[in-house]
Amino acid sequence: MKVLLISVQKNLNILGLKLLHKILLLNGHESVLLYLTRFNIENNKMLEALEGFVRELSPEWVGISLTASEFRSAKDVTLFLKNKFTSFPIIWGGIHPTSAPLRCAQYADYLCIGEGEKSILDVCRAINDGKSLKTVNNMAWLDGKELIRNPLNPLIEDLDSLPYVPRLTPNAFILYKDKVHLLTKKLYTKHSAFNGGIYRIVSSRGCVYNCTYCVNSVFPKLYEKWRIRWTSPERMVDEISAGVSEELPLLFVSILDDNFFAQKMETLERFFYLYKQKVAKPFIALGSPNFVNEEKIKVAVDAGLASLHIGLQTGSEQICKDIYKRSFLSGRYKKIGEIIHKYPIVPYYDVICDNPYETEEDEINTVKMLTELPKPYFFLLYSLTLYEGTELREKVEKEKPEYLHDDTEKDFLTTANTPLNLLKQFAAIYPKFFVNYLLKIYQKKPEGLYTKAIIKLSKLMCITIAQPIIFLWILLRFNRYSIKNFVKSLPNFLDIRLFHIFGHFHTNKDTTLE
Repeated sequence: MKVLLISVQKNLNILGLKLLHKILLLNGHESVLLYLTRFNIENNKMLEALEGFVRELSPEWVGISLTASEFRSAKDVTLFLKNKFTSFPIIWGGIHPTSAPLRCAQYADYLCIGEGEKSILDVCRAINDGKSLKTVNNMAWLDGKELIRNPLNPLIEDLDSLPYVPRLTPNAFILYKDKVHLLTKKLYTKHSAFNGGIYRIVSSRGCVYNCTYCVNSVFPKLYEKWRIRWTSPERMVDEISAGVSEELPLLFVSILDDNFFAQKMETLERFFYLYKQKVAKPFIALGSPNFVNEEKIKVAVDAGLASLHIGLQTGSEQICKDIYKRSFLSGRYKKIGEIIHKYPIVPYYDVICDNPYETEEDEINTVKMLTELPKPYFFLLYSLTLYEGTELREKVEKEKPEYLHDDTEKDFLTTANTPLNLLKQFAAIYPKFFVNYLLKIYQKKPEGLYTKAIIKLSKLMCITIAQPIIFLWILLRFNRYSIKNFVKSLPNFLDIRLFHIFGHFHTNKDTTLE
């Protein structure tokens, strides 16, 4: 059966859709994966190329995966295809259709809710047998104004049974320069930051936390027996080994599990031992202060850990506990920072801004917390996005409706242009004494001419001098202070997209590039 899977993500990083594509191929279906990274509904040449490609392929169904950020592109593609073709159904899947099904069902013929690995094969079987897709589990659709939802398939318990997901998959195409091209190694590296040198992997489903702002918190509401599931260390290392052996550049391996270090110590030790024996490449991983300790960091560094990503979110314990439902103490952040600083790895911290429940005092506490963390560290600010289906959006809708926004239009990397948000950024770049000086001036006279002038000057100096120095320092530390490795990796890291990916002071609508 011919199936067309479409990614409207602005990069080639999508893992879930590539997994579904691989499952279809392994089960004998003629699956084609098409990347529409720069889809523009007003570009007639692009539309002609897309129409010609779809007409020649003649798929029996089309699947589109999307998050909230890709909603507009998914809608435009779907409406265009429906206008040109009536021979196949269009099915939306991914986290946004799962969290906001009623909105998505206005455009797609069907939605795939929750995990879709079994459902896509059931869809193929139903079409083959001439049956309605309304007989397939996990499907949802609009009947008039009512959303109809089928029962969900059981959760996949054995993640080891899933196939490997390569960076460059067979039967993949990209719409580029108003033509559809086979995705070759050359095009893959051209359209990926750092020349495609990041191998990404997710080895788990679920998270030990249920943060109120996180869109993944919708899954426990869907599945009665929702729990975190892990790939075995042996299977995970085998997949990484296969991934890094692809004939593509490799800078590092990125383990994207929400909380990789939440696993038992013996499991982590087994993974790190196998990784060091079979892979031995730099890797980055995510963790949380409650599950990261020096014992775990030590064995991880020995295996090749180069960067550790920890979500701080706020310096206010009250916001953490009562609003985000994250049981962390701000003092724990400093302790973890000091432990990480002992080792030649780069900490990667992030903070959530623009929270309507945060007071000025809360934000000042965040600035102070950031000044206490040992430098250098990589740092990003995220503007709070109220995703449909999340507890925090429901809370804001009831208590502070004036702060509601359309999550599909929100750029989560564009924070409000406020002095305190700038001071948070300065805290990661400038010495503690200077940030405290700026903070003191701000607290004394927030709207004063001198306050505005010195913050503006500090921003200019930061962009032009301080921040580039910090980035080079970070890269040197990432390479464990090896000048040879630093110089060798520098050409791949000097990507023009770096200014959008890591730009602390400016973003644009293309911030989802990587």
